[in-house]
Amino acid sequence: MGPLEFVKDRAIILSSVLGYTVWKETYGQAHWKILTTKLTDFHLFLITYPVVLIVYFTFSLIFAYIDFFVAPDGGISGVRLQPKKDHTWMQYKRAIPLVMFNLFVMSPILTIGSIYLMFPASPYYTDQPSGMYPSLPSTFMVLRDLLLSMVLRDMIFYYLHRLFHHPAVYATFHKKHHEFTAPIAVSALYADPIDFALTNLAPLLVGPLLLNSHPVTMWFYFAEAIIETVSVHSGYNWPGFPCADMHDFHHETFNSMFSLLGLGDYIHGTDAKFCLRMEKKGKTA
Repeated sequence: MGPLEFVKDRAIILSSVLGYTVWKETYGQAHWKILTTKLTDFHLFLITYPVVLIVYFTFSLIFAYIDFFVAPDGGISGVRLQPKKDHTWMQYKRAIPLVMFNLFVMSPILTIGSIYLMFPASPYYTDQPSGMYPSLPSTFMVLRDLLLSMVLRDMIFYYLHRLFHHPAVYATFHKKHHEFTAPIAVSALYADPIDFALTNLAPLLVGPLLLNSHPVTMWFYFAEAIIETVSVHSGYNWPGFPCADMHDFHHETFNSMFSLLGLGDYIHGTDAKFCLRMEKKGKTA
């Protein structure tokens, strides 16, 4: 995927960063000052969790609406990736209980635990207002941390994901996620809790930890990660959303395209089948 395609496929994310820039240069700093006089640094990072919930449910509902009301018969030529496989209510019914467990049990435990592990300094455990983040981060800092964290997450996810496809591990932990050979958006978090913790959440935390990211950058970053994972499991290449081709192909074939951005697959050659598919698709288009 070239730089232009990357930008186009993440238009919804980049436009939100542009909106942040406008807000920051107008009323943002005043709003941030009010927020930091009422919340501790620890609580500023905890806002990441409700951000995850809001973004996950918003975009899952958008794709559910598309499944049932826009393309119930596999329509929308060129957008639906596996039009012969219906997205049905039974799939939602199967996925939702485990997704809810991961969202409302595993996620808060791991989020709070990770913040304590990542930031053990005493200011996070006091009831004093925030003092470590007096100002908002620049747009450059937000974009820098976003891009670097995305690359780190993708590479770590690649190696952990391949590990979970090893025969000694796959049946016990990762097979659950692959029950969906034509995934739906809500199934993005349909995974064994151990699989969810190690392959979904662990790679997500490395970038912000190494870069000591600002809480606001964390909100953007986790929102981006949720939009990414929901989109690539949606079964659609919808304009402005991250492209689902690569991960959808992984669910279809199981042994190709282990990363989300394709970096690890390019380095290790596990994108060969996908590239051949796209080459044939281009010739027949």
